[in-house]
Amino acid sequence: MEWKLAKIVRNREYKIRGINLFDCEWKVEGTIQLKDVAHAMKREFDVCTADINGDTFKFAVCEIAKDVFNFYIPNEI
Repeated sequence: MEWKLAKIVRNREYKIRGINLFDCEWKVEGTIQLKDVAHAMKREFDVCTADINGDTFKFAVCEIAKDVFNFYIPNEI
C-alpha cells in the first residue's frame, strides 16, 4: 500500500468530515516505516483505523515531538 502525507498536527485537532480525529477511538492494526517529513528521516508509524460517521478511516500516525503528530493516509483516499 502506498501512503501520502496528510497533515502535521500541533494542536491535537485534525478534522475528518467535521469530526476531530483526536476525539475518536483509534484501533492500532500494525506498524509501518514512513518518512518523518519534519526531520527528514524514517520512523515507525502506527497504522490505525477510526470510525468517522459510520465509515472506517484508515491512517498512519507518529508523534514526532511532544504533541506534534505526522499523519499519512493511503494514496487511494
